[in-house]
Amino acid sequence: VMKKLLVILLALMMLFGCTKKPEPVVVPDQPDACGDEGCEIDPVDTSAYQDILSMSNFVKSSYEEIATKFKNGGSFTALYGFEGCPWCEELLPILGNYLKGKNYKVYYVDVKPDGEDTRTEDNEAYMSNYEIFRSFTTDKIYVPAFVNVVNGEVVSYHEGTIDGHDAHERKMTEEEKAQLLDLFKETFGDTDDGRK
Repeated sequence: VMKKLLVILLALMMLFGCTKKPEPVVVPDQPDACGDEGCEIDPVDTSAYQDILSMSNFVKSSYEEIATKFKNGGSFTALYGFEGCPWCEELLPILGNYLKGKNYKVYYVDVKPDGEDTRTEDNEAYMSNYEIFRSFTTDKIYVPAFVNVVNGEVVSYHEGTIDGHDAHERKMTEEEKAQLLDLFKETFGDTDDGRK
């Protein structure tokens, strides 16, 4: 048993030990989905969104839990979003399909749990998350934000879908979906390591 643990630990060190800190991934041409004025595109059927989030791969989380995991040097993947966000509505099915049958966990933080945006300066819990990721984003955490943290260090941070895609104007192309899928594969190392 000890030998197996040592082999697993060495494999994880090899996988994540030589990772350099990523450059911030900010998609400037993607305004925050559904801003104060609401969405300018036709509303989408959100029942599929909730169905995907009910998969065992997704764990409903909170700003507080993410901050604690980070502070404790945890390794986790988080997704910030909200139902009705056009970018989130396009990203989530691709992520959900990728996760099917895998042991990966994604901690989902709903930034508008009651329809009201919680990403405000007077929300201390949100600000604790913003401070963690501020070097990767601009003035707030834009959604969807897909984050991978290993041993309390951000190794990847991605906002939006794919550069050049505006969910207010059009759906993603098959090529863009494939690019997004590649991002997920890269994030998880495309191996079934049971990340929690």
